[in-house]
Amino acid sequence: MANIRFYPSNEKDGTCNIMLYFRPGNMIFTYSAGDRINLSDWDRKRQRAKNSLPYYEEFNAHLDNLAAVVKKTVFSFRTQGRPLTRADLKKALDQATNKPIPQSATFEQYVKEIAARKQGTTKSNYTRTLTQLKAFAKYKRLTLSFDAFTYDFITAFESYLRKNARTEGNKPLSHSYIHKNLTSLKVILREAYRAGKHTSLAFEAYNIQTKPRRGNTAYLTIQELVTMLNTEFPGHLQKYADLLLLSCLTGQRFSDWKGIPDFSQMAKRFGEVDFAPIWNQKTSKTVWIPLLAPVKAILDKYKGVIPSASMKETNLQFKEVCRYAGINDLVIAPDARGDENPQSATRPKYELVSTKTGRTTVNTLLRDKGCPDHLIGLITGHYGKKAMADVYDRRSEAERLEQLSNYLRLIEREFPSNDIETYWL
Repeated sequence: MANIRFYPSNEKDGTCNIMLYFRPGNMIFTYSAGDRINLSDWDRKRQRAKNSLPYYEEFNAHLDNLAAVVKKTVFSFRTQGRPLTRADLKKALDQATNKPIPQSATFEQYVKEIAARKQGTTKSNYTRTLTQLKAFAKYKRLTLSFDAFTYDFITAFESYLRKNARTEGNKPLSHSYIHKNLTSLKVILREAYRAGKHTSLAFEAYNIQTKPRRGNTAYLTIQELVTMLNTEFPGHLQKYADLLLLSCLTGQRFSDWKGIPDFSQMAKRFGEVDFAPIWNQKTSKTVWIPLLAPVKAILDKYKGVIPSASMKETNLQFKEVCRYAGINDLVIAPDARGDENPQSATRPKYELVSTKTGRTTVNTLLRDKGCPDHLIGLITGHYGKKAMADVYDRRSEAERLEQLSNYLRLIEREFPSNDIETYWL
């Protein structure tokens, strides 16, 4: 464990504050030990008060207690496998010294604590919602506290997100972004209620009014995917063309692409298609990847290691891949932003391609073949008719995958086998 040190700070007129200094790893934490003392009463070598200070025994015992609290907190977090933050240390020391904690700090610390226990998208959603709440509180000159979250407060928060909040590019927030923030807020308040942090259920009465709109992400047709197979891309675009094909034929999220090779080794055959179970990071549930011929060819090409790239760069390069392949038909792009009267625009199709295109594509292609929604959900994890399937569909998952394989084979047959074989050479 890193050493805990005490040193004088803010020296002025012969007096100073004593600060606790702790540096575990890359984090630097400082904490005021209390009232100012005369600088002459401080022993820099021992890092304790001299006996010239009338209450030196009590003061040094206080410092020992602060050090013990830090050590105990670090040990507790390590044994639980939880990440330690400055807020955690400050809260533990404040409690040990009976220092009052502002209500806003209580709410913020609670959100940070539960966010630290989450993973992936959920963690970022909680952090993002807290950021928007703090911006709203500053805009309205309000104090964030558990008691503040009345029905009117949440109504005003939604109105702020819709009319006043902006992205870094100074654009209105999308409807899905607003919906996620409001949903995350209700989840946070629900968890806090169960933890005994507050007693009001006013937030449960609030019905999120944000209506989802169709996004402006394009899907690719089978002919456009075949066109990509027949296009010779420059070296820097080739891996992105492969990633785009992979995502369009597996229907998995960007965060799950890297896991495809490992899970493909556990493939099972249902009907005429091999499927591999994959653990979905966002939902923590298992879905199935169809290993069609182009997918197997891509995995063989990269010997089971998916090329790495950031989501931002991948989104940019996916557009460039489609532009290079000539996928530039003009299409109407519905505005997914939160404007009161959004206007549809006509844009080249490649501009609407992103990492979400893969999930949009596999869903659309299977629907075009007449595949029911609850079978598509075996791949994407979206179950539009899940209740109907669970209650009345008595077939096993294996039987449903066999039925799904029939629709996937219809898609696979539209890829010329010679194109697939020669493309990867």
